[in-house]
Amino acid sequence: MKTLYLLLGFSVIIGLALLATPLVAPSFFTTTKTATMYVTDTTTSLETHLATTTQFRFPCKGRALCWEGTVTHITDGDTLEVDGTKIRLALVTAPEMGKPGGLEAKSFVEKLCPIGSKVIVDQDDKQSKDSYGRVVGLVWCGDKNLNAELLYAGLAKIDTTVCSRSEFQDEDWAKKYGCH
Repeated sequence: MKTLYLLLGFSVIIGLALLATPLVAPSFFTTTKTATMYVTDTTTSLETHLATTTQFRFPCKGRALCWEGTVTHITDGDTLEVDGTKIRLALVTAPEMGKPGGLEAKSFVEKLCPIGSKVIVDQDDKQSKDSYGRVVGLVWCGDKNLNAELLYAGLAKIDTTVCSRSEFQDEDWAKKYGCH
C-alpha cells in the first residue's frame, strides 16, 4: 500500500511538472520544433538546402544568376567587372567617361565598391544580358544597392526605355526615379 501511495504521488508530481513545463519554458519547445523542422527540411534534398541557404544569405530576387564575387575592374558609373565578368547595372544609366559627370559617377562606384571588395550580383530575370553581352543586374556592395545609390546621389538616371523589361521595375527606388 505504501508503494502504491508513493507511485501515485510520484505520478502526480510528474504530471504537474509536464503540464507546467510549456508555461515555464515555451521557448524550449519552440526551439526544438524549429530545429527539428530545419533538420527535416535540409535532409530532404541538398538542392532544397542550398536554395534555402542562398535565399537567406543573398538579397537576390527571381531565378536568374545570383553570386558573391570580387570587384576586379570599374569601367564607368554603370559598368564594372566582378570576377572578370562584365556587369551592366540594371535600369540605371550614368554619363560616359569624358562626358560631364562621368568621372564623378565612376569615382562614386570606386568608393562604394572598390576593386578587391566583395559584392553580390543579382542578374535581372527579364533582361539577363545587354546588346554587348554584359550581364545586366543589381549589385550589392555590403548592404548598399549600388544601382539605387547612384540615383540617390544624383549621378545616374533611370533608363525608362528598359523599365518594362526589368524584374526590378517595381522596386521603390526604381519607381521613385521614373519606372511606372
